Amino acid sequence: MEIIISIISILISALSVTIAILSFASNKAELIIFKSKDGEDALPVISGELKAVYTDSKKKEHTINSIEGLLFHIQVFNPSPKDIAYFHMGFTLNDRPAEMWTKKSFAWATDDPKILYYDLLHGPSEINIPDERQGVFKAHSFTPLYLYMPIDLSPIPPKASFQFRYAVRRFPYVGKAHRYSEFIEEFSLKSFSEILQSKNKVMQQLKESKPQQAKPSQTPPYSKKHRRHRK
Repeated sequence: MEIIISIISILISALSVTIAILSFASNKAELIIFKSKDGEDALPVISGELKAVYTDSKKKEHTINSIEGLLFHIQVFNPSPKDIAYFHMGFTLNDRPAEMWTKKSFAWATDDPKILYYDLLHGPSEINIPDERQGVFKAHSFTPLYLYMPIDLSPIPPKASFQFRYAVRRFPYVGKAHRYSEFIEEFSLKSFSEILQSKNKVMQQLKESKPQQAKPSQTPPYSKKHRRHRK
């Protein structure tokens, strides 16, 4: 009898430990970041390829064109039941902080700019940029982010990087440096200028190949001028 009771006690303990482990795993904070390999999601953009569009208080539409720069795309999945804060999001050039478009960048004009990406072949599409350099990835959320860094340097540095920190502890879970995790992606800019030149050339060719509306050779029969001639 004592043996049976001992076995039951062991099974109950094992079951309790299993439930505790499963509960910890299901509630563990985690971010999954999707991106292409080898920086394929990093795209050099030419002037005007990105546009910030907003409407002022008088319902007048305004457009802010991008300069040459780098556009990087990631998708962030938070499968955990907790919101996860992020901070220190941005690019670096020459190991120094660089400019990055966020919705806060246009706060002087609007709280909600519409960001359009003009694909050379498929036309404009709206893309999502971060609200600020710090914020929250909501629980059970999927967030696509387009991250744009204007580059106004000559010569172009050989490399750049993008990074942000997020509130997920990492091993060994002790000390301030392990209270957060960090995402870092590095880019080579060695062919940056050549790609921009090629894209500018294609853009010029597309502009020249657009059909122009032919001017009418005679006055339309429904115009006032035509009716006066008939009198």
